[in-house]
Amino acid sequence: MYDIGKVFEMMKSNDLTAKELSKLIGISPANFTEWKKKRSKPSDKIMLKIASFFGVPISTFYDMQKSPVAKQIALRIMSAGNSFGGGIACYDLFEELGIDYSLYKALDEGYMIDLNNLEKIAEKLNVSLDYILCNTDNPTIPNQKKQDEIPPQFQGKRIIYKAPGHDERMKAITDVEEAAKTFFRVHDGVITKYEDLSEENKNLIREHIEFLLYRQKEDEKKEEQREVEIYKANV
Repeated sequence: MYDIGKVFEMMKSNDLTAKELSKLIGISPANFTEWKKKRSKPSDKIMLKIASFFGVPISTFYDMQKSPVAKQIALRIMSAGNSFGGGIACYDLFEELGIDYSLYKALDEGYMIDLNNLEKIAEKLNVSLDYILCNTDNPTIPNQKKQDEIPPQFQGKRIIYKAPGHDERMKAITDVEEAAKTFFRVHDGVITKYEDLSEENKNLIREHIEFLLYRQKEDEKKEEQREVEIYKANV
């Protein structure tokens, strides 16, 4: 989130060495070496100290682009938290998702943040990403099915991501355990194969597959009925 190169540029323009600046703001000079070699990143607390020392806003060091819609997105997140997140405050929302709250401040100051973080926020609040991005005023997730359209025994189940080639393999699969091996789970950018999941997550996938197989049978019944009707109409 921070462009450490901008810190070094400001140090150079003020004839300050890393050792001198670290002493003035009360941090170890080793930090600058770690940042320069990209072994670590400065914390918000340290960056606030640096910004305060140079008398500039912390946004001076953001590694982000200004965006005309960033402030609108910040407002949309706040209102979505109130309307769809049970009144959750932005600070609590970001903390629950493990996103640095300073990124919300960056949005509020007009800087666009990473799209992956906005996707997490949209998913947490159960609204579409386009709604968070202010591309639409409709919060509904595209193709989202209403609960009353789903058979009662499958309502409220979590949807698990499908592995590549899943649809083709599912056509010939009726065994739930075999079908489960065509799924994987994505969480916080980490992909986990079915075999490596906890038993709890395996159960979620099995339940989801049972629902898919149910829908598959229902579709087959409808197709058979449609063929019968076509046949009768042509007799």
